[in-house]
Amino acid sequence: MGILHTPGDHECVTQRVGIILLNSGIRQRVGPYRQYVKLARRLCQAGFYALRFDFPGIGDSEGDVQGISKSQRQFLDQNDSTTNAIDFLKAETGINRVGLLGLCGGAYSALRAGAADHRVDFLLLLSLPVEDLGDFSERAVSRAVMRQYLRKTLQWRSWLNFILLRSNFRSMSRAIVQLSSYHRRGSLIDESLWQAFEGFTGSGKPVLFIFGGGDPLYRAFVVGFGRRLPSLDRIRKQHYEVHVVERSDHVFSQVRWQEKAFDKSIAWLQDRYGKR
Repeated sequence: MGILHTPGDHECVTQRVGIILLNSGIRQRVGPYRQYVKLARRLCQAGFYALRFDFPGIGDSEGDVQGISKSQRQFLDQNDSTTNAIDFLKAETGINRVGLLGLCGGAYSALRAGAADHRVDFLLLLSLPVEDLGDFSERAVSRAVMRQYLRKTLQWRSWLNFILLRSNFRSMSRAIVQLSSYHRRGSLIDESLWQAFEGFTGSGKPVLFIFGGGDPLYRAFVVGFGRRLPSLDRIRKQHYEVHVVERSDHVFSQVRWQEKAFDKSIAWLQDRYGKR
């Protein structure tokens, strides 16, 4: 089950480009803080087609959620469902180019599916988790957040915000609850994800990474992917960009952070696929 956003005739871009928004983990197609709805409408206004749909067993889609009880990464490998969505979008709209967009688990699904389907022309990956954490459960994310807070205990500005009551006490409370079970898993990069990225950019296809500056998974990206990016060949280096929304958290929970992520995404698309 999904919703297709279609631009008006006066808004359509010459190249007829469509973007498919993939579920952010087990969240349904509206996305965190309804971001997928807002972004799809913005994409339409800019002249792009946008398709939001739910994977089987998520939201309004029938079926069972596969693999989540054993490995949430198995659930996030949604290549078949994404292939079906591409088939539908192309048949329904006659678009010439198609891209995938996702946040967190959706970014993971998009990168894996993009590398597997040659029809995918570009990727927009928000808050991509690159560490081999073993799962994407709330518990695993809490561990990552705890690592962030441990680093902040060494920063004077963090203590100033705490004293002045400017800190995010709700997030801190959730992280502290996990302290008793916390253990460091390390910064092991997901090799299959890196290989997918190399394969996609090696075909001359562009990738835009967007992270929040305050996202603990951005640190993991810098340590994991960041150390390998300089070793890429010239062709691959030309086909990726990393954009950071300063101070934003993992899911761009504030409207101003969302708007900055949206503005960058649409400007990036228009530079490549806008009207000629």
